[in-house]
Amino acid sequence: MAHDSNITAPQSGMTFNVTPKESRMPLVSVELEKRVIGELMNSNKENFFKIKEFLSEDCFYMSMNRTIYKAIKAVCENGDNPDMPIVCNEIVRQNPNLTLPQVMPEVASIVAYSVFTGQLARNAIILQDFARRRLLKMTFDTFSAKVNQLDTSVEEIVENLHDKLKTIMQDSGVNAKTLTNALEELYERVKTNLSTGGQHGSYTGFEFIDDRGGFQPSDLIVLGGRTSQGKTSFLLSIISHLIREGEKTALFSLEMTNEQLAARLVSGETFDMKAHPTAAELTEQPIILTSNTLLNVKLTDAQYKVFDRAIGNIMVFGDCLYFDDRSRLSIEVIISSIRTLHSKYGIKGAAIDYLQSLSSAADTRGTTLELLYGDWCRQLKNLAKELNIWIIIVSQLRRDNDPEPTKEQLRGSGQIEENADQIYLIYRPEFYGKEYTMEGFEDISTKGTALVKLDKGRNIKTGAFICGWDAATTKYYNIPYDRLPHKTDIVKTNQTTVQTAHSEEGHKDYPF
Repeated sequence: MAHDSNITAPQSGMTFNVTPKESRMPLVSVELEKRVIGELMNSNKENFFKIKEFLSEDCFYMSMNRTIYKAIKAVCENGDNPDMPIVCNEIVRQNPNLTLPQVMPEVASIVAYSVFTGQLARNAIILQDFARRRLLKMTFDTFSAKVNQLDTSVEEIVENLHDKLKTIMQDSGVNAKTLTNALEELYERVKTNLSTGGQHGSYTGFEFIDDRGGFQPSDLIVLGGRTSQGKTSFLLSIISHLIREGEKTALFSLEMTNEQLAARLVSGETFDMKAHPTAAELTEQPIILTSNTLLNVKLTDAQYKVFDRAIGNIMVFGDCLYFDDRSRLSIEVIISSIRTLHSKYGIKGAAIDYLQSLSSAADTRGTTLELLYGDWCRQLKNLAKELNIWIIIVSQLRRDNDPEPTKEQLRGSGQIEENADQIYLIYRPEFYGKEYTMEGFEDISTKGTALVKLDKGRNIKTGAFICGWDAATTKYYNIPYDRLPHKTDIVKTNQTTVQTAHSEEGHKDYPF
């Protein structure tokens, strides 16, 4: 057997024994792998989370070391410290072909081998560097062979090599920038604002939100509300506007099928058609199609005519909305799907309905819901920053004697609130037989309206607004502040409530 040679890691200047080239294992330090695993197991889970972002299973060349690290990761993400008995049991659980008598001596030898150095993060980065170098060698070997394949063009080889190298380095742990870089970026943004009138994100169709810049890239937005307040309806009303603006969006629903979501969107379109009738339709009785009617009832000729027009209106924007209809949507599956949709189609944002229905492929036994929801929100926030997209997630509220919502009522509120950039809360007092109590809205009619409160805004001012609500089509719509319906404006005519509102095309009167 060949003797080990020495190599000095560029990041630290430290020297490690590395298996020589003739053994065909480039840049492998079994000693360093054992040291990192041992130090992780001789400390608490907080140390794991410090190195989690740049240390993966692939950083370990030895099969048993990869197995142990995978178990350590599962234990820490489950909220436990990586003690030897817990890790050994996790290894056996993940690998039914192994037994505790086989596993424990291997793990015990690594734990005993470990000496606390206080260099865990640095050593983990070195392992990451070794893994990248191994991957680079394999890549160059592969493409060296392709150079001799005359049926592949040089341009194709170079492009594929570029993509492969970019993939290897995309998760590079260091991406430091100076203050000078940040000031240059700020300067360019201010110049852009001068020519465009201001920086904005994705417009939602609600003036209150859009006047604050809309949904901004890298933001995690939480939309909360109690049962039957129309959280999904508000989300779909926003999405309906986004796709009309050409904003490619992904929607993940854990309660409704794609067909049901499409029916909701088409139903909402029939409300828009009623609110903005053509000249020929002004003399006709408007026809509203509920999602239940679309899914379960045989349409009349008149209804089918409305449906045909409504679906045609939406079909124009159909390629801007993406669904993932896999039956089991875990947090890991959703994150992977968002990455793919962003890379392949360039989505600007993603919506998830809803947080409390999510699951995880990891073992979450013993983890409190607050920690679990917080971890999921943290992962989604990091993903939004990484891809420079916005992500909105719907959340339930805890039951309370006071139906008017606050961010403190969010289930797992502490962790969710900490990671969210914006928190919007929906409240329909009409549902509870109550009136608006917020200052400035006491005289606003609750008939067919809802309060949306921005209870947290990172870098933007909090506040609240009233919007319209059509129960038949479960459609929310914008009403400018100076057109809000006051209690004294409600006029009873032939048992029908009529109210003056404002459309994007100008002043119109339409029932809701």
